[in-house]
Amino acid sequence: MSYGVVEGVSKGLNKLTFLLLPLLLLVDEVGKIGLIVAMELILPLILFLGLERAVLRFYSDTKDKNIFRSTIFIVNTCVHVLLLFVIMIVYLISPSNSFFGLEYFPDLFLIVILVYLQGNNLIALNMYRVDSMHKQYFKFRLIFQILKILLVIVGIYFTGSFYAYLFGAILSNLILIWFNRKMIYSTSARKEFNKSTLLSLLAFSWPFIFHGVAGNLLGNADKFILEQYLSLTEVGQYTFIYAIASSMSFAYIGISVYIEPLIYKQENELKRNLLLNKFLMYSLSTGLLALIILSLIGEFLLAYIYEDQYIEVSYLIPLLASGFLALPFYLKSNYTLIYRKHSLSIATISIITSVLNIVLNIVLIPYYGILAAVWVTIFSYLIQACIFTIVSLRSVIKIDFFYFVFLSVFILLYAFQLINLHLFGLAVLVLIFMIHISLKKGKLINEI
Repeated sequence: MSYGVVEGVSKGLNKLTFLLLPLLLLVDEVGKIGLIVAMELILPLILFLGLERAVLRFYSDTKDKNIFRSTIFIVNTCVHVLLLFVIMIVYLISPSNSFFGLEYFPDLFLIVILVYLQGNNLIALNMYRVDSMHKQYFKFRLIFQILKILLVIVGIYFTGSFYAYLFGAILSNLILIWFNRKMIYSTSARKEFNKSTLLSLLAFSWPFIFHGVAGNLLGNADKFILEQYLSLTEVGQYTFIYAIASSMSFAYIGISVYIEPLIYKQENELKRNLLLNKFLMYSLSTGLLALIILSLIGEFLLAYIYEDQYIEVSYLIPLLASGFLALPFYLKSNYTLIYRKHSLSIATISIITSVLNIVLNIVLIPYYGILAAVWVTIFSYLIQACIFTIVSLRSVIKIDFFYFVFLSVFILLYAFQLINLHLFGLAVLVLIFMIHISLKKGKLINEI
């Protein structure tokens, strides 16, 4: 529960940063930061090589932790230095100095430095978790997020430039590295690199690279496509509504952080399935509550805070948020596949979904603009959850899949504005009640 609170506060502070940006910057500048954040989320999934996950799995088992740590940090440094070199070469030979609205220098150069610093801190924080150094993890996690929001907001307030986001984030990461210096730099008297250690870690982690990249492209590729076909204004508007709509994920943080470890530890299949289906019911309940709150905020509060450029698209917030109600089905199936060690299946499904998302955005955004990005995001989340559910259940005739289809129909009806929020909310309540009755009768316990 402590992890749930800390993660909730950290993500809440990060979300607050993006809710404050429209009050301090022009919409085009917010669009720039939206593109920067998209790169900030996508690049680590490639450059870290999935090693941050390997730390969680293997760090406790290794005999020589000094060599293990040295190998991880050396690889992280080499990969980022190589990318900086590539960017420099492209900058010198390219006729254009921009990449999807971001300049090679200084924009991409600073983003790679930021990602490198974040990588070192993330690896160190994961090592604290494995070593059960919970107080250090909690303290540094919160210190970083508080520093980041303060430095970014103060910097933007005085400069009025989107570059203040980059410099504020870099400085906060440098301060956190100073706190983590013993873990990062005092690994051994002599820095050692072990090839066999790296190869064994990569054998485990490489499917998660594709899974992570694909998953983040699903939520961020549309920003780059909006920039290419429309303008930074639309990117800024979409960044605004996505920042609010994606707050739906807060409804699932506490439940997932609490239940997920129990699922992996539970050896009794019936009890494990009961946990999974309770997670589904509780998540849908809190998700519906979050959707109603976001809808009320969008209708009655935002107009008093933000400018007309943002308010004119605020009606899309509850529509986009409704797509996040598919996440409980996705997470439940994801936990099942991880328990079965089907990491390749997870990566494959994620890639298929992200490719579909990109293709649909390219086709539809030129005609329907931001509305197309919303529709495609909702559809992609539904397709992803559908495929994960089928693969985890190994069937399309089980009751769990019927419940997913029931929810999907009403999400699509609401997304295309064929029914109102009242009917949609009533449908979700009926679904939650149906799941509750199924659990009472034991029908869902043997579903997986």
